[in-house]
Amino acid sequence: MSTRLEHLRHVTALLVALALMTVGLLAVPARSYADPIQPAPLSHPQTTLVVLVDFNDIQMQKTDEFWRDRVFSLDVDSVNRYYNETTYGTHQFLPAAETYEVANDGVVHVTLARNHPDAGRDTWSVSGCVIDAVTAADPYVDFAAFDANGDGVLDTDELHLAVVLAGYEASDSRATRPSIWAHANLGGLSWQDCRPDGVQLTTYIAQGELISQEAGPNGIGTVAHELGHCLGLPDLYDTTGASIGLGTSSLMANGAGLSCGAAMDGSSPAHLDPWSLIQIGAREPQVVTEDATVILHGSNTPDYNIVKVPITDDGSQYFLLENRITEGYDRGLRDDRHRGGAASGVAIYHVDEWVIDVWDTAIYGTNRGVNSNYLRKAVDLEESDGPALDLPWDSPQGGDHYFYEGHHTVFGPETYPDTGAYVDTLTNGTTRPTGIRIVIEGESGDEQMKAHITFGSTATAEGFAGGDGSYARPYQIATKTQLDMVRRHSDAHFVLVDDLEFTGADFEAGGAFCNRGKGFRPLFGSGTFRGSFDGAGHSITGLRIDASGTADIYAGLFGTLQGTVKDLDLVEATVAATSTNGVSHAGGIAGRVQEGLLSGCSVSGSVTADWAGGIVGHARGTAIRGCRNRAAVESQALYVHGYAGGIVGEATRTTIWDCGNEGDVAVRCLREEGVRAGQTSRFSAGGIAGQLWGAGFAANIQRCFSTGGISTEKWEYDDDYWGSLCMSGGIVGWTRAGEPAAVMDCYNAGPVSAPTAAGGIVGYAADALTMSRCYSVAEDPTAPNDSGGGIAGIAHDGHADKITACFFLETPACPNGVHWWQSGEPPAQDPTTPCTDEEMQAQECYEGFDFDDVWVLAGASGYPYPQ
Repeated sequence: MSTRLEHLRHVTALLVALALMTVGLLAVPARSYADPIQPAPLSHPQTTLVVLVDFNDIQMQKTDEFWRDRVFSLDVDSVNRYYNETTYGTHQFLPAAETYEVANDGVVHVTLARNHPDAGRDTWSVSGCVIDAVTAADPYVDFAAFDANGDGVLDTDELHLAVVLAGYEASDSRATRPSIWAHANLGGLSWQDCRPDGVQLTTYIAQGELISQEAGPNGIGTVAHELGHCLGLPDLYDTTGASIGLGTSSLMANGAGLSCGAAMDGSSPAHLDPWSLIQIGAREPQVVTEDATVILHGSNTPDYNIVKVPITDDGSQYFLLENRITEGYDRGLRDDRHRGGAASGVAIYHVDEWVIDVWDTAIYGTNRGVNSNYLRKAVDLEESDGPALDLPWDSPQGGDHYFYEGHHTVFGPETYPDTGAYVDTLTNGTTRPTGIRIVIEGESGDEQMKAHITFGSTATAEGFAGGDGSYARPYQIATKTQLDMVRRHSDAHFVLVDDLEFTGADFEAGGAFCNRGKGFRPLFGSGTFRGSFDGAGHSITGLRIDASGTADIYAGLFGTLQGTVKDLDLVEATVAATSTNGVSHAGGIAGRVQEGLLSGCSVSGSVTADWAGGIVGHARGTAIRGCRNRAAVESQALYVHGYAGGIVGEATRTTIWDCGNEGDVAVRCLREEGVRAGQTSRFSAGGIAGQLWGAGFAANIQRCFSTGGISTEKWEYDDDYWGSLCMSGGIVGWTRAGEPAAVMDCYNAGPVSAPTAAGGIVGYAADALTMSRCYSVAEDPTAPNDSGGGIAGIAHDGHADKITACFFLETPACPNGVHWWQSGEPPAQDPTTPCTDEEMQAQECYEGFDFDDVWVLAGASGYPYPQ
């Protein structure tokens, strides 16, 4: 076994000893079945013992024969058949020799004279049952016979122990009790007295038998995934939930749960990814180090090959290419009913062995997994259709990520994601260009596809400080004039190489950016910017943009954006837009973003428009991460609707993660008498988003906070104006009915007020909104008609079951978490929890909060905050 594989095995070991439980053990009665399987010779045979466990209170529902076939058969869907296919015949799991009932079929069935442990997620408490089960199975198994090297220890290359407990699988949301969470305990038995026949067992895998009564037994994907750990492979999903990790393209990530049609989850798990195949010795890669055209043979053929393209001098980072055909067990990628289909094509992975090497250090930590940092994963799929796998775990996991003609064919310095290499030991996603470019030739499903691989590019353009506008060599911006030149290149890439500062003289008559007193013109106020802009941690100070009274409806540093802006600070910026051509949108970074990515940006100063956001006025299909607003944000609504948010004014199908607002957010309903009379209008302000809705997809706000004041105001000119709805929420002002959205792991500590509905977290919570693990310490969320609630001002009566683990500061003026349940009677039990100020400064108050990986209780405020 390779040193790296040994490293992976040992750093994933569970090293905590558990006290053993002394119980009586009883073997079950005899059964008889068909002859054992006779497999073909293998290069990597995996001897496996399956132990089925009954308890006093619950017994196995399926027969021994069923589980023998589920693990070992080559004639029906099984773990063995899966590995035989995905490793191209190099790995099979063979039944261990034993004398229980049908000798040598690899299955022993025991009964423990105790009740099921019902451990749920507590995998540690299962090891006692496993030790007892091994003791009960010992009369039928000569464990010492498997100790091939005679060292007195059974390693996983000598024997795999798979334990199936009667009961349910806790990792599935449909499971009932009693249950356990499927897991691989790698090395955890080493510290315990588990020495059948004088040899020490070290490792086992365990799972519950059933997903649920309706769904039936656990799919083969669960056992196959856990046995993958025994082969030395780590989890390749993001164990923190901050991203989707490797997604569904690997058994060791979310692909373990794939299925087809109405089949049970895990019935058609995805193949192993090429990095995993290399690690276990199932394939050797073809290495390409100079310009070349290579043939990629389909994963459904015996000629399947993996191409490796090194991208760093030390070889620690490289791309792996494969031609993924969604057939065989990979049909789950195409047909999975939960995540949507994916077409066949060339899959390209970025492997970073440095991450694996430091996996057991404080930088990553073994409890977080090699793909736990979405900014620098160990094994990352380079999606052809944008970095969707970097979005949080509960984001939609569908997508067509592979390369083929008629979809996307180019992966290079100019694409997004790009062919850059991570820099040194930085973990913040910083990359340097490599110049590598890969062009794919072939249609989806072709069993032979071509990859044209080229290396390197050097050129510098005039007018900028350097670069050629490619992703590998972005235009360098060192002056305000060069910043203004960005508008000439809608698809280019830029990097800020110095701080920029605008002064009053720049905007006065004769100044370089006077623009008839309107200041700096938004980049792409008309048209769309589709490139990337890297602030590189630099700042732009004193920017002044005034699109008021113009035909431009989008105002910000960028008017309209469909690309990427990251790591940019706007300091004391002034952005305003009151368009003569429709609803105006303004944000410090952009007026409108469509399917873009904003990360690591901050804004201070002021932003004003019909739809106003500190970062973005209107976002659709966009990911916003790690942004901060310190600007005063105001919607001066002249038309039907007005939205203001600390991060986004109006967010549609958008994910907002790890963002914070410290500025005041307000909506002022300035509609003049007689303007659009008779129409119902919405005016909403939120600390993060004024309005949040899914538009048929999910919209999420997670790990965000607001400390600024949130308010809406209105003026009445006629009776029709009372049809307007004015709402404020500490995080979100308004959510739309029937549109999926979620607010999770957020808090508000600023005052909230509104004429119609005010809530510490959400002003109006529609029926499709999920709120979980949130709290507000806003004192007395106020509304003149007394519609103020500690969590929500108004909530739909069908919404109660979607509010969990939400806490608020109880005061005489705010005794309820939800002030008014719309369209019905309030629920029998209020889903929110009132607390005193003292209680809210204690961890015990926040039942359901994750204080290991998400929340921290520290700091001057005394209240918890997301990490």
